[in-house]
Amino acid sequence: MVKQSSSRDFYQALRGNARIDIIIPFHNDRATLARALASVAMQTIAEDVDVTLVDDSSDDSCEDILKAFSHLISLRVLHAPSPSGYPGRARAFALERTSNAFVAFIDADDTLADAFSL
Repeated sequence: MVKQSSSRDFYQALRGNARIDIIIPFHNDRATLARALASVAMQTIAEDVDVTLVDDSSDDSCEDILKAFSHLISLRVLHAPSPSGYPGRARAFALERTSNAFVAFIDADDTLADAFSL
């Protein structure tokens, strides 16, 4: 049985240096990736967030976007071993490689609604 955590448990864990990993798969999402990363960077707890981007064999380069955000948020880029065409496979690939206490998933064309979304 999975234990449900309350908001209180969540914030207590954060005070104990727990981190949140936000996994973002992307494939040719240059047009929307900056907006997604900006919505993560504006979070009130952004300093407790690690962003794991999974490049699913993109043809477009996003290096300049990643460099622009690397001083605002903790970023790492994983390269999927082969193009899957499905964001779920890229998410699973990243999930196997994270050790953070909490994980959230957004797509490269998503944005977090406000500064308190996490």
